[in-house]
Amino acid sequence: MANAHRKRNSLARIKINGSWIIEDADIKNGVVHAFKLLLSDSGNWRPSLDGMQFERLGEQKATRLEEPFSEEEVFGALMDLSCEKDPGPDGFPMAFWQLSWELVKVEVMSFFREFHENGRFVKSLNATFLVLIPRKRG
Repeated sequence: MANAHRKRNSLARIKINGSWIIEDADIKNGVVHAFKLLLSDSGNWRPSLDGMQFERLGEQKATRLEEPFSEEEVFGALMDLSCEKDPGPDGFPMAFWQLSWELVKVEVMSFFREFHENGRFVKSLNATFLVLIPRKRG
């Protein structure tokens, strides 16, 4: 059974630059090279915003972007998330955070307050799992 899966999930040949490649090592090298080209940054292309028109924020909305997160705002965002998702990297499902809000809100709000003031996470937090975008430069 395993051999059947391996055979079905393998490349017997591949066409690279108009030539058929059949040797395993050449196929591997060709695929690796193709993905390196796809995933590398040539540095030549950059997106352009020329010709795009953006609506300018009013003073009130611009000021709002620099305000700290309110408890109501954080709680509202938390409650908008689906509680049926798998547990996050901390091991807790979203339902835990939603149902335990009264118990955890002081620490959660402290985290957001520190993030707002410093524009970065505390060193003890693994920032690879959570991304917050600061509203202002910090």
